[in-house]
Amino acid sequence: MNPASFVAKRRLSTIVLVVAIVSTGAALRLHELRKSTIGHIEIYVPGIDLPYALSDPRPRHSIVSILSGAVAAEPHPPGYYLIMLGWTKLFGTGVAPLRLPSVLCGIGSILLIYVLGVREMGRSTALLAAMLLALNGHHLFWSQIAKMYALAVFLGLLSTLLLLSTTAAAGKRRGWLLSLYGAVTLAGLGTVVYFWPLFLTHILWSLRGQWTQRRTVPDVLQGQLLIFILASPLWAVAAYQSRRPSYISADILSGLWHYLQFGFLLEPDAYAVPPASTSPVLTTLIGLAGALLLLIGLRARGVGRAPPADSVSIPRPVTLVAAIVAAGAIVAFAVVARAVDPSRTPYIAACAAIPLVLGGLDRVVRRRWSRVQQWGMALNRRLPGLSGADDNSLIPLLAILPAAMVALVSLITPIFVSSGVMLFAPYLTLVLSGGLVWLVRHERRAVTIAGVLLGIIIMGTHALSAVQSKRRLRHPSDYQGLAQRWQTRIHSSDLIFTHRHWALTPIFYYLGAGQYHFVGGKYAEVAHQPTSERIWLLSAEGLPTPADMQSALAHHKPCETVEALRLRATLYQRPTSPAQ
Repeated sequence: MNPASFVAKRRLSTIVLVVAIVSTGAALRLHELRKSTIGHIEIYVPGIDLPYALSDPRPRHSIVSILSGAVAAEPHPPGYYLIMLGWTKLFGTGVAPLRLPSVLCGIGSILLIYVLGVREMGRSTALLAAMLLALNGHHLFWSQIAKMYALAVFLGLLSTLLLLSTTAAAGKRRGWLLSLYGAVTLAGLGTVVYFWPLFLTHILWSLRGQWTQRRTVPDVLQGQLLIFILASPLWAVAAYQSRRPSYISADILSGLWHYLQFGFLLEPDAYAVPPASTSPVLTTLIGLAGALLLLIGLRARGVGRAPPADSVSIPRPVTLVAAIVAAGAIVAFAVVARAVDPSRTPYIAACAAIPLVLGGLDRVVRRRWSRVQQWGMALNRRLPGLSGADDNSLIPLLAILPAAMVALVSLITPIFVSSGVMLFAPYLTLVLSGGLVWLVRHERRAVTIAGVLLGIIIMGTHALSAVQSKRRLRHPSDYQGLAQRWQTRIHSSDLIFTHRHWALTPIFYYLGAGQYHFVGGKYAEVAHQPTSERIWLLSAEGLPTPADMQSALAHHKPCETVEALRLRATLYQRPTSPAQ
């Protein structure tokens, strides 16, 4: 076989494999997309019609309602919801349209991890990592939920790829790539708070690889500093949102252990009763395999491309104006927030110093870059290899440093949650895949056989996780099931007693307040009206019924119950008097 024919067949086989992997991931993410109920974490998507007085969250149909609602009640920036506002206006709020952006981002992430893997770690590692991500049950789960996490993974991979492409480019192309990198990174920072550790790792990598190689401040570092300044108002938003969510565990070691298992591959289903979990033996085996492959994968060296000469320079006035505008935006936000929550105003106002300090740092670094280089070379002499001259691979850093940053912060305030840390899982998957490929290609036959057997176990476990993901409860309560069983039993004159609570709100997705008579207050007054013969009481497991609602139904008797998972609708009917 001549070399040209061999290359053509190899290229064709690669294309076939990539198409097969992406198609498999797409089929899994599109399968039964409409089946599971809409839940509370999805009801935050803007455009959904909800009764203002009864729903938590309030309905969101404008940019103002999104900004005020997301900033006040959630732990993440409002970027995802701003995107979804335009999406729902175009495609509606059906179950499939709500979840389709997450599906598309999940599919896109499979393709991006392959492109990133080919660029940094080789074809075989890239193919294996793409297949593992396609079958990863945790990634599959969040790729079918109308939430921001699948989008964050996609933006993280795209941002990383653009950073690597920028550092290898020159001329006008370098400028365009740097601009795209900035736009995508800002979008990621505006989507989830967990994007910050990834971005900080980008900065450390850029500094690590270039602080001894440039006579002037590298343009990538200039761009990253500008991105940090433009995104600094998000720190003020985070200061306003700084509340510990009750659903986040403080068990950091357990979180890191599940992360090591190929990115929460075998995470238990907390919604199931009792909580579903995989065999401890299999969990331990996959965790140990992850630790072994991580140690092996970290031996791999980066591509080691020589960076071209800088061709882009961000004008100093641009950075200065950005710092002033960002500081002004933070001060304005502090003034607005003071009327809502004065206790947080000092923390918000303090964030105004961040862009100003960064603007000053930009000036100092530009003037004293030679001194920074001296510090870098001194550190490199004390810690050989710190400068990245021998290995400037970004992927291993992204597999370890961001998760470690989140773990360290969690020692102060718990924020280590799998849905957020999954942003870093693709890079861990690439490193672990590189370790497995190294074992399979080892010159010793025994090591190769062990690698093949381990690969079979890992692939089988990923396939198992994909199957388990399909059986996993998407939400703790079955609003869709309750609505389907309940609707045929509701009479046109029936009243429905409810109250404003997040655990009850998703029922309005299926039972519109304009079609049914929902009552959210003055229960006693309503119950004594002549037309209040039949009253339904909506309740959720673990949610106490308000006392005034119970007393209002004292003269009615329960006569019928409709149930679904963790939800109940009970019909109370006024007894008919003998005279009647």
